[in-house]
Amino acid sequence: MWLAWFGPLFQRLGSVILSPEGDGLKNTFTFVWQVVHGDSYTEFSGMNAPFGEHICYTDGHPWLAALMQATGPWSTEQALAVLNGFTLLSVPLSALAFFMLFRTFGERRLARALPAAIALSFMQPAVMRLGGHYALNHVWMFVGCWALLRVARSLARPQGAFIALFLLQSLAWFTHAYLGAMSSGFVLLVSGFEAAHRRTWRFAVPAWISLCSVALFRGFIAVTDRHEGRIEHPTGFWRGHGELQDWVVPVVGPMRSLVDGLGRVSLTWEASAYIGVGTMAVLVGLAVRRRGAGVGQYEVLAAMALGLVALGLPWRWVPEALEALPVFKQFRAVGRFAWPLAAVAGVAAFGAVRNRPWLLRLLVVSWLVEGGAVLRMASTWSAPSPFLDQTLPVPPDVHAILPLPFTHYGSEAHSLPRREEAMRVATVVAQATGIPMMAANLTRVAVPEARAQLAQFGRPGGTRFGLPLDAPVWVVRSSEPLRDHEARRFLDRPDSVRTPLPVEGCTDAYRWEPARWDSREWVEGPEIWSEEFEGLPGGCWSGSPQGQIPIARIPCDSLPPGRYAVSTWWSTTEPGGFNNRFAWQLMRGKRKVAWAFPEEAVTFNAAWCESVTEFDHRNGVQPGLDLVLAAGPHHNAELHLHRITLRRVSPKPPPDRTLPLTPWR
Repeated sequence: MWLAWFGPLFQRLGSVILSPEGDGLKNTFTFVWQVVHGDSYTEFSGMNAPFGEHICYTDGHPWLAALMQATGPWSTEQALAVLNGFTLLSVPLSALAFFMLFRTFGERRLARALPAAIALSFMQPAVMRLGGHYALNHVWMFVGCWALLRVARSLARPQGAFIALFLLQSLAWFTHAYLGAMSSGFVLLVSGFEAAHRRTWRFAVPAWISLCSVALFRGFIAVTDRHEGRIEHPTGFWRGHGELQDWVVPVVGPMRSLVDGLGRVSLTWEASAYIGVGTMAVLVGLAVRRRGAGVGQYEVLAAMALGLVALGLPWRWVPEALEALPVFKQFRAVGRFAWPLAAVAGVAAFGAVRNRPWLLRLLVVSWLVEGGAVLRMASTWSAPSPFLDQTLPVPPDVHAILPLPFTHYGSEAHSLPRREEAMRVATVVAQATGIPMMAANLTRVAVPEARAQLAQFGRPGGTRFGLPLDAPVWVVRSSEPLRDHEARRFLDRPDSVRTPLPVEGCTDAYRWEPARWDSREWVEGPEIWSEEFEGLPGGCWSGSPQGQIPIARIPCDSLPPGRYAVSTWWSTTEPGGFNNRFAWQLMRGKRKVAWAFPEEAVTFNAAWCESVTEFDHRNGVQPGLDLVLAAGPHHNAELHLHRITLRRVSPKPPPDRTLPLTPWR
């Protein structure tokens, strides 16, 4: 089945992309850029220019990219072929790892172990990551660590197995942090439970090995990461945890069709860890007959402990307890920690029926049918590679690409959602020219860097707060509509001077001088109304915002028709404590008139932030306008509101379009 669906891709690995949008495009680009254009083993410079990003935050297979950098040079097509081949081979590598694991349980019969290993590899939740999170697809690393742990237990001299276990765990960490956490966490828990139960430290050696691999990874980042201000309170922990239905209801396949026929079930994509109807039937049979599973009790306990983490427990019950283990906040999709539970459940089911041929055949067939449905769907995601095999004309002395519409989807604290076509055009142009882009897509950008980018390009009337780039940039325009403030600032050039690039979706490309960056497109009038609260302790409102909080009533009954701007000046001691679920809203009754996300509209002045939202006022509408602070749950940081102002805004006369917009050929 795998060969039938993916085999043809091996004939053209360098000319296809496994998933052409979102995560797939970005994770392909981070790898091929690093291999072809990267000038550092630890820094990725292809996005978020001029800051770049640490390689371990890019989902870019850091160890494999470093190996290819050291053995290069490589072309884009060659780098793409290596990435695609390694990603596709993750499925047979997982089958091989399960086969070796079955042998540690005493199963020597090839006719039973091999088909079951292949079918179980199809069932792994990581298979869905063929659609974008390529590094996460290597579940064979976790299964291999489990097998090595069992091998080490059976040897009188396990030193060699321990060394292999350390190396494989470290490899998992430097492939993807979640893979490393699953592998090290499982081994640590199995070894820790056994050592505690047997009351001897002799069984704790694998636990120390796991801690050493964690220390290696964390130490590497501590020494090499030069980006300050990483977000401390990401909200993904609260949005990416799983529920029990994520384990018993599939995303696709025949069982999903049956479930949908009975009633729609909502699933969390990041938490999907479906174990399969065949596995569930065997486990229920074991429970009814009160028979033990075919795996060790410590392995079951370790998998269950990780399953609780995947459910967000116990922190969902006692959120304050998360402060005792803040490292878990950094795993913004904790639902993935159910993947070891899915693997253990499958191995337990195999162990229970391996000596009952007909039951084993039914189990394997169920895995092939349900897992095959996922593989079949994943095989349809591939598309021709968007990357070019030709050179592009580049204007002189440009230091970065500025994609329009602009995207900076990298920090939960400050983000501007991506536009798919703009990101694809910018990605293709960047890879073809070696010029980095200022946009960021699905990387983990430090908060001050995200602020600097969005203060300049994410709000009306940008300012170069903290953006250390004084050289010209290359505006690359896609056909998608610009945001209002972008359209006022980057006027479409006449057809006579447009210079679109030979990239699908690109409508124009031109050099942009930094002298134009600080120009404002709208002129603000004097204050019409304001409330100032500097004299009050902590401002007019202080606290950790939760839900909808009415702040002030803005009088509009005497305003003439026109466009107005409401500014809210606020401060917080922990900027990373807020995220893209926090917004200032203007409400007229129950209707939302306008809103401002801090990441989209903020000018930073020392410790104060100014969020600006604009609205159009007409005669005959309700006179009052309510300013409402809306925030999602689980905020730890406190916010203080100091001042609210209302101004009239009017368009600035168009600038001279000739000097900075002269065409280049």
